[in-house]
Amino acid sequence: MTEVPQRAPLWSELPKPLAASDVVGLGEISIDEVGRLAAGSEEGDKIALVSLERQPGGTIATTLLGCARLGLRATLLGAVGEDPEARQALAPLAEAEIGLEGVSRVRGTATRKAFIVVEPDSGKRTVYSLRSEELNLDPGRLNPEVIRGTRLVLLDVSDPAASEWAASVARAEGIPVVLDADRPWPQPERLLSQVDFPIVTEELAKTFSPGGADAVKGVEILARHGARLAVMTQGARGSLALGAGGWIDTPAFPSRVVDSTGAGDAFRAGFAFGLLQGTDASRLLTLANAAGGLNCERAGAQPGLPTRTELEARLEEGAAS
Repeated sequence: MTEVPQRAPLWSELPKPLAASDVVGLGEISIDEVGRLAAGSEEGDKIALVSLERQPGGTIATTLLGCARLGLRATLLGAVGEDPEARQALAPLAEAEIGLEGVSRVRGTATRKAFIVVEPDSGKRTVYSLRSEELNLDPGRLNPEVIRGTRLVLLDVSDPAASEWAASVARAEGIPVVLDADRPWPQPERLLSQVDFPIVTEELAKTFSPGGADAVKGVEILARHGARLAVMTQGARGSLALGAGGWIDTPAFPSRVVDSTGAGDAFRAGFAFGLLQGTDASRLLTLANAAGGLNCERAGAQPGLPTRTELEARLEEGAAS
């Protein structure tokens, strides 16, 4: 595997400086119950927690909040239930002035929930989620002008049919599409063929390889679907990406890890921000890694999402070290 510096802008034809929004995201909106294990906890039928907190979350909701904190204008498409959890999940987004007109309220269905267990020393987390398919959007009832009026589209795999619709509209308009994928989904090639920047976890990358064990081979296969840059996040080891210019192995920024929940969301927010600045691939991945590292330094998915000032300061620290 040969690493090749990539210094040209990753997306040189960035469109629509007067677009209605900088980023449109379609996907998860959630309420998270975050339990922190007590130090020295061992497996058993009763395990002590030192805290249990309810917090807003969800992959796309959190990433868009990260984009807003970096100064981008964001719009959310998705669905919640008609329950108190919906109001709690949307509250920080409304406060950040993220457009919520495209969020549906589904009667008789609960807002997505997740139970997250955080280990005391490493900050590693395990997520157990509950989401009804009633929260899936009907592509035939979505407004394509919302997609056409943005500069970048951000998707996840929680609602594949709606994500495929949004990606196809964006692709027809020459709008870059970033995909957050952290788990398998049906017929992945249908969505991947319309995605410019798939960002996947290391475990998911393995599933794309023959035998399901080689993450690097999985990234190579992802890139063959037509991605401009296929990216694999690797936690404390940073990220590994493959584009037309070759491989880019970008180390993580040193961080005092409290909780890794939301680190990937912060990474993607940083990625979107860098892409819209016309940043080259190497610098963009450094920026995204820095954003992910900053988010690990506070508990929960959303509290540690960095502002632009905080991100720039961390990048300067890294350049000086």
